[in-house]
Amino acid sequence: MALMGSIEPFNAKVGDITSWIERLEQLFTCNGVNVAKKVSFLITFIGGEGYNILKDLVAPDLPSAKEYSELVEVLKDHYCPKRLVISERFKFNTAVQESNESITSFTARLKKLSKTCEFGTFLDDAMRDRFVCGIKADNIKHKLLTESKLDFKGAYKIAISMELAEGQVKVMGSESSHVNKIYQKSHNYPKKANHSQNTSRSQGSSKSRPDKGSQTKCKRCCRMHFDVNKCPAINWKCFSCNQMGHTGKSQMCKNNRVNEVDEDEEDVGCGSQSDEDFELGLLTEECSIRTLKVNQTGILKVKVCIDEQSVEMEVDSGAVRSVMHELDWKQLFNNLALAPVNFKLRVLTGEKAKILGQVYVHVKYLGKVYYLPLVILRSDIKFIPLLGRNWLDILNNKWRVSMLGSHIVSVGNQLPQLGSVSISESNNVKLKMITSLKQKYNSLFQEEPNSFIKNFKAEFKIKENYQPIFHRAYEMPFALKPQVEEELSRMVNSGVLSKVSHSNWASPIVVVPKKNASEIRICVDFKKTLNLAIDSDHCVLPLPSDIFATLSGSEFYCVIDLKGAYQQLQISESSKELFTINTHIGLFRFNRLTYGVSSAPGIFQCIMDAILSGLPKTKCYLDDILVHGSTLNECYQNVENVLNRLKGYNVKVNESKCQLFETSVEFLGHKLDRLGVHPTNEKIECIQKAPSPQNMTQLKSYLGLLNFYGKFIPMLSSKLKPLYDLCRDNQEFIWSTKCEQCFQESKNLLIANNVLTHY
Repeated sequence: MALMGSIEPFNAKVGDITSWIERLEQLFTCNGVNVAKKVSFLITFIGGEGYNILKDLVAPDLPSAKEYSELVEVLKDHYCPKRLVISERFKFNTAVQESNESITSFTARLKKLSKTCEFGTFLDDAMRDRFVCGIKADNIKHKLLTESKLDFKGAYKIAISMELAEGQVKVMGSESSHVNKIYQKSHNYPKKANHSQNTSRSQGSSKSRPDKGSQTKCKRCCRMHFDVNKCPAINWKCFSCNQMGHTGKSQMCKNNRVNEVDEDEEDVGCGSQSDEDFELGLLTEECSIRTLKVNQTGILKVKVCIDEQSVEMEVDSGAVRSVMHELDWKQLFNNLALAPVNFKLRVLTGEKAKILGQVYVHVKYLGKVYYLPLVILRSDIKFIPLLGRNWLDILNNKWRVSMLGSHIVSVGNQLPQLGSVSISESNNVKLKMITSLKQKYNSLFQEEPNSFIKNFKAEFKIKENYQPIFHRAYEMPFALKPQVEEELSRMVNSGVLSKVSHSNWASPIVVVPKKNASEIRICVDFKKTLNLAIDSDHCVLPLPSDIFATLSGSEFYCVIDLKGAYQQLQISESSKELFTINTHIGLFRFNRLTYGVSSAPGIFQCIMDAILSGLPKTKCYLDDILVHGSTLNECYQNVENVLNRLKGYNVKVNESKCQLFETSVEFLGHKLDRLGVHPTNEKIECIQKAPSPQNMTQLKSYLGLLNFYGKFIPMLSSKLKPLYDLCRDNQEFIWSTKCEQCFQESKNLLIANNVLTHY
């Protein structure tokens, strides 16, 4: 009798064995296959490749000699090995909804990830928490967070309903979907000859303007009111002309002299947005800079050395970029070529600034030299060069903290700081916090012999039937032997190493000098020994981008460096023989985990994730822990929680490499602050000073350095196409004029796009 239904041969690349066996057993049920025939059906349906693997797994016996349940168990053990729960939970807890992923697809992916997490009775709560935190749409997330007694089923139902409603609204063509649209506003500026053309265009663009009801534009404050006679600016005093009844950006101010605006250009209405909201709301980098005025008094100036020229600049925290007038540029830096820009600038009134381009200059300030962009503007009104926020963030990255709660004063030729009392108070608070932590957790900073992480040991498994490898010691230069012997003795005294007389395994050592010429580091070459035989754990390291995505809203940062990292983690007794090293004075065996083992980073990461699990605003990448907070007190509390947890597990900290309570820190090759993620000045300088490649190796090295910050540069691969074409296989290395032009232009790409804002 013909079988009812069919099943394809098992393919491990497109499916899992558990699902395939479930379908096979349903086929047995439909056709009434008895137990005696199940083995034959399994061997027949599994396919040639699957049968060969099954045959190897049960060797020397044949699959037909085994019971059906035994074969199923063997297949599951081979294709579905037991996974590390910590690693699986990490994958689950970092899952977020993709931009093109629906709620239902995201939910299905979460359920699949939860299968191997062993949540037990906590499954519903875990699904609810990850579902709410991982949803991309803020409006849905806000709605879910306002619900009391929310369970996963209820959260899923609400999210599906809101997603469906949002889709229907888009189909119906709601005007509310026009996010970040720029609307044209009318000005009482003199009209030009092409007035009729611009009028029609203004009317066309006004159709897409949001409905403001009966609101009208107020001449006193440039905002929208239902009744302009009730504008609060009637009782305000203008900071510019000292007259009552308007603000400094109003056309009623006699000192508000601005350039004439071309009527064929669109302008951005003030609306009801603050300047800060307007700057952050647009993706085209159309930002506000202060209005250019003449005869200003009380302005704050600072002298800066730019390309060996002493330039007096006005410190302007309201300017997003540092700018200079065209005449000053021609007088001081006419030898520097202008580079085009891909952003626009507007003065406070909404008027477009006329940008000629930007140059990159060497800025010397307080003994340090920086390579910074300077925007050149054309204006009918001469103005002093403005030192904007992009320079302030680099020259004095603590200026934002210094401005909080105090007036700004000028201190010689330095950038604006708080008055002496405020500076002292701010520094005293931080100093007291650091001193308090050092006193309370003094044991964490002390170097103690035979000290190791509690409750955790690293265990390694060797591939089945793999023979031990005993490698001879590498030859050692006579000049290094005394230093090596001294370092080995120190490691024995500290409990890191133990002297042994016999071992089946042995790996050679390699000596690497440290920055201090009198010190060396002993490394182990496991490439030809242990790394060939080890059965690697499938532990994954977190992506830096996932860590940076959690920093939104934070103002203060701390980086805690772990002393010795791997060498704080003990090795299990059964694995110590694998870590035997062969030296010119005999055999030694590691008692702690060391560098060079292929699976060591993943194991150490999983253990640190387990130690720090549940701590707010805390992320760990191997031996570096990043702690942050929106306020100084919150950051202090978070750091104290981390140190308390480290103390409980006896994890030692390297005090000299810690960065505590800073507004800007370097972490994983990036600079982090409240604005976002930046490339480091050191890396930018390396790219700027890179010479033209002379061969393929140098070109690939340069492209690798630039690609490290590839996320900062839109369409990077297309902009570097001539260089990538040169790297193709069988392509002769010919450095053409086009390649040189592309190479020089690529050096400026990173500076023009040097920040990723926190999301």
